[in-house]
Amino acid sequence: MSNFEEEKLNRGAREIREIRMTAEEKERVLKNILSSSPMSPLPVRSPYADYFHTLLSGFSKKHFAYVAVFCLAVVLGGGAVFASQGSLPGNILYSLKVGVIEPVHSVFIFSPETRARYQSNLATLRLIEAEALKSENRLDIIKEKKLAALLEKHVENFSKIMENHGREESVSENASDDIVINFQAEMNAHARVLDFIGQGEERIESEPTANIKISKTARDSATKVRDAFKNNMEQREAEETPHKYENRKNAVQSIIDSTAIDINRVSADSSPVKQKIIEDTNETLNQAREFLREVDEENEEEDFHDAYLKLLDSESSAREAGIFLETGLKWREKNNKEE
Repeated sequence: MSNFEEEKLNRGAREIREIRMTAEEKERVLKNILSSSPMSPLPVRSPYADYFHTLLSGFSKKHFAYVAVFCLAVVLGGGAVFASQGSLPGNILYSLKVGVIEPVHSVFIFSPETRARYQSNLATLRLIEAEALKSENRLDIIKEKKLAALLEKHVENFSKIMENHGREESVSENASDDIVINFQAEMNAHARVLDFIGQGEERIESEPTANIKISKTARDSATKVRDAFKNNMEQREAEETPHKYENRKNAVQSIIDSTAIDINRVSADSSPVKQKIIEDTNETLNQAREFLREVDEENEEEDFHDAYLKLLDSESSAREAGIFLETGLKWREKNNKEE
């Protein structure tokens, strides 16, 4: 090959590499990939079929999913994968996020504790997405059903991880308690935020109301996980000492005190909406305080098992109050800026 031909070939290769798809073309390609129905032509057996079958049999579905994400990233550009992280139901990139990116990410999480926390975080993310849509009056029945179904799937995965690895003791008791309490607090707090955002607002409906609300799904999920956790607690050996959970009790009191300080800091604004948020937060904090009082009573009667359950209930209520206050005020400020 002459130098001229080689230079011409190299220039052509550079020009091909510099070709870029427009945003519209990328979206069209992704839409075709995610919505296409594979054809079923009569198979033509390749002479290399047995060889490739042996080669590919060593790969699991998880490996193929990872390759699929890599191919999508190459075709659409890394920007599409990155942009999908902030997408909401109704956006073409949302299917990429919940159907490919998140499941593949979970493949590379090996610690049972981290996997449980990841599923809990995904469940919370679905509620935050619902809040974002509802604050913009875009949470129709179809989107809400989709989010509720995804939430139920995350809860199912979360419950399986906690059940399987709880039996194997691969997750410590303290870590298991923390994971369950945080899950319960997040579900209940964001369910209340969703109800709060919806007060006084009309829903957009693309079909008749099915009375399926994602906030109810969240509360039911918290109760389901709480009941399973309580049953598991029955199998633990209670340590006969009232001082076993003293550190946790102090930590719960610290959460209550911190949230009370936050309430005092924001209570100067006497707007009706903010006052409603504060009243609801105070109500939940009072529940946390009442549970703590009952902890002392159970300890005095040396019923340490029930005392610890009350302590966890107190912690869940205290965390729920803090999450509700922070998230409720955030959406209020967002709505005020848009108005």
